Amino acid sequence: RPGHCARRALHRDLMSKSAEDSPGSGSEDSLIDEQQADRQGRDAQGLKPRTENSKSEAEARAFYFKLYAVIILIGQVFAWGIYLAITFGMPEVKATYKRKFQFIYENQLGTIYLIVAILYLARSYMTLNANGARAEARVERPDQQVYKVMAANGEFASNSAPY
Repeated sequence: RPGHCARRALHRDLMSKSAEDSPGSGSEDSLIDEQQADRQGRDAQGLKPRTENSKSEAEARAFYFKLYAVIILIGQVFAWGIYLAITFGMPEVKATYKRKFQFIYENQLGTIYLIVAILYLARSYMTLNANGARAEARVERPDQQVYKVMAANGEFASNSAPY
């Protein structure tokens, strides 16, 4: 699959260590061929080139903001719909709900529920920012972590650097 160069580099290193243990296995050559095939159509850094369909960070963030807003809105519609259907459709359950909400009110537990809601929104916003930055950086999902820094020259130069 294209875009898995960092993971493949780590795999190649592991394979080369195991190949040292068992000489004569030709799996490293096939892995290098696979890496070269993965790099076709990519720029010098191994990233997908920008196209007219590439999203900017602002466009990606707007997309994810709308997505999370729809998820929250749908969740609220379902939650309130189920709550209202149960309380008006089943009077015996309405008394149970009333006792539970009274318990929350008497013990001042509303703040805890508010904190959980705020944490959910904060976590969603951090995810939204990360997804927006990833779109601008042109880094695909499985390769968003760096396993090993590889460079053709400079401080991190390596003979096994793919670029």
